[in-house]
Amino acid sequence: MKLNTRQHRSTIAIAIARDEIVGLRPHDRAVPPVRVPVTLSGTGDDAAALSDAFARLRSALDGAGEPKALPVDGALVSIALLPPLIDTRIIMLPPLRPAETQAVLRRDAARHFIGVQAPHLVAVHTGERGRQHEAGGGTLAAAVSTSFVDAVAAAATATGWRVHVMTPAHSAWASAAAAVQGTGAYIAVAGDIAHIVRLSGRRASHLRRVRATAPGDIAAAVADAGRVVLFAPALAASLEPYLTPLRPAAGGDAHEIAARYAEGDGVRFISPAAAAERHADERRTALRLVMAAVLFLVMAAVVDAWGARRELDVLRARRAEIRAQVGPLLASRDSIDRVMQQMQELDARARSTPRWTPALFDIALMLPQESHLTGLFANGDTLVVEAQGAGAGAALQALRDAGSLQDARLVGAVERELDGGATSVERFRLSARLAAPAADALARAAAQEGTDQ
Repeated sequence: MKLNTRQHRSTIAIAIARDEIVGLRPHDRAVPPVRVPVTLSGTGDDAAALSDAFARLRSALDGAGEPKALPVDGALVSIALLPPLIDTRIIMLPPLRPAETQAVLRRDAARHFIGVQAPHLVAVHTGERGRQHEAGGGTLAAAVSTSFVDAVAAAATATGWRVHVMTPAHSAWASAAAAVQGTGAYIAVAGDIAHIVRLSGRRASHLRRVRATAPGDIAAAVADAGRVVLFAPALAASLEPYLTPLRPAAGGDAHEIAARYAEGDGVRFISPAAAAERHADERRTALRLVMAAVLFLVMAAVVDAWGARRELDVLRARRAEIRAQVGPLLASRDSIDRVMQQMQELDARARSTPRWTPALFDIALMLPQESHLTGLFANGDTLVVEAQGAGAGAALQALRDAGSLQDARLVGAVERELDGGATSVERFRLSARLAAPAADALARAAAQEGTDQ
């Protein structure tokens, strides 16, 4: 049976066992896995052996595969750690999230893990990333020596690699087994020990370790488990008589499968130094994001101010155009207002002036310069004027043209004085009645009185 290998972001995948290190390119199936013999103890004393093994592994992988393959130098690496370099247990805990489970196990690691040198790094696998396991279910937890993780990271850095993820092999094997639909258990052989893990969906529910040379015990451990995935091709023939639903994985042995699925479901060992570096990276990233946000905010404010200024300039230009068009109209309206104000003042003066005043004003202005008054008499609305001058006819015509008088006429005879046979002075009397106020003036006066009230 062939497993569907995931596509990882890493360019190199590595599985580290006690007796060998397996490296491969997960994106290039044409490149065969490279196996480097090594002897490891699982402590910080393995730094030299790891550096030497990684150097030989790099020499073998450098330039392998397609010409377009990414170079080995500076590559991201995913690393799976195999037993007995790690200690793996199924631990019964209340329903907790992975981070909470890790915190609980880290506080009391010596109680659960006795085969790993202290201090420990703990990783847990609940089957689904970020999900808490079901009540009453077990949690697959793994512990590794902190000094060994630091030695692996230092050796990778010295080789020119960057560690992307470091995970327990059981997490990688669980991911590979879950890719086969209906898998109830998997068998992986590391060294001379067969690790049998029963699965409940994607979650490990039971773990047993049996000697790989005892096929009967292996078969008993997976009895009634359903479909079993075997990550040990060498055991397929010896287990066939015992297990009918056995499905050997075509992806290679347990070491190769662990390397190909090293990234797994995100279950990883994180050393204090790596955690501090990651925290520093996160702080730097957060600072960059804050600076970018402030920059974008300033840019948005500048753009908004520029847009507002531009709109204001447009409005000012439009107002200037309207002002040029409306200016003459406003001037005309001001002139009309002044004229109306003057008319109102004239009407007010006309209403407050006695009726005789306009008549006297017209007589004084309209009589010819050659004539002058000698007497003025008023009776009711009738005015009698006595005058003398060069011509009575011209004076009579002037009174007839006055707007404040009506029915102007000559009264009596005109007395003439002769000088050398010619008339030098004429004495005459004129009478006229006061004219009634004009209709429009009365209407304006009534309207003004109504407004004042």
